[in-house]
Amino acid sequence: MIGVVLKTEEQKENFAPWNGAYRFWWAAITILRSVTQIKQAMGRINTFYRNPSSLLNNRSVADYVTSECGVALLFDQHVNRPGHVPGTSRQGC
Repeated sequence: MIGVVLKTEEQKENFAPWNGAYRFWWAAITILRSVTQIKQAMGRINTFYRNPSSLLNNRSVADYVTSECGVALLFDQHVNRPGHVPGTSRQGC
């Protein structure tokens, strides 16, 4: 079927069963996926949270940000602007 143009609704329905969206939803909430995401997040946080190369006034980022909410905000910043956490954190010190 490679290269075939699907023109009718009937032809297209064969590729989009009603439960297709459910399958993607179910795959996204599996425990394995959640564990993998958490491990990846922890690895990213460790690149700056207690890293000696990210010291602020001779203290680690972990000395300044101790709450789960604060760490989550730093992680969000790190995801959206990788490598900027230490620099923007220094601005507040």
